[in-house]
Amino acid sequence: MERLCTRLGGDLVDLDVLVNNAGVIVPGAVADLDQSALDLHLEVNLRAPIRLMRAAAPQMIARRKGAMVATVSLGGVISLKDSAIYSASKFGLRGFLCGFHQELAPFGVKVSGVYPAAVDTPMLHHEALHGGSVLNFIDKVMTAEDIANATLKAIDTGRLEIYSPWSASLTARFFGSFPWMIRPLLPLMEKIGEQGRRKFLARKDFSTQ
Repeated sequence: MERLCTRLGGDLVDLDVLVNNAGVIVPGAVADLDQSALDLHLEVNLRAPIRLMRAAAPQMIARRKGAMVATVSLGGVISLKDSAIYSASKFGLRGFLCGFHQELAPFGVKVSGVYPAAVDTPMLHHEALHGGSVLNFIDKVMTAEDIANATLKAIDTGRLEIYSPWSASLTARFFGSFPWMIRPLLPLMEKIGEQGRRKFLARKDFSTQ
């Protein structure tokens, strides 16, 4: 990481676009996760993108151009059981992007976050099979191409937040504003999500794994 940050501030002075897309989740209740899982979430999901964007900023500011995008998550808008540490890292990233966006806008440098719902990736497959939140499967599961298009939109427009799909963001932002409503509705939401999870596994032929 240190060598890459050094390159961003030296060898890669003509960098026009920086996309932070790495992410990790270890599903589970906080009391059941060890310190290494907590550190992993914070290092990959929060510290790494902050360090990389900080390293790239001076050169982009000097050239008065450039775009930085981070893949966040709807988990950065709403926090649910068994993903509290993941959401903590994503909440932090969302907060960073909001302030960083304001700092760099006067210099013509774009800073954006992409907020996907569930995406058909190996990480979602792992969650579906190993106790991840069934609430991932309430809404439509997006494709990697969907998120790539959202990322290109962020690079082009410089909008602070790009949601994919927009419909899922409405639910997340509503409950993010009224988090006390989550627990009473959780049993119903989990029932719907479990039905979606089973359909997803059947389509992916994971039902026997």
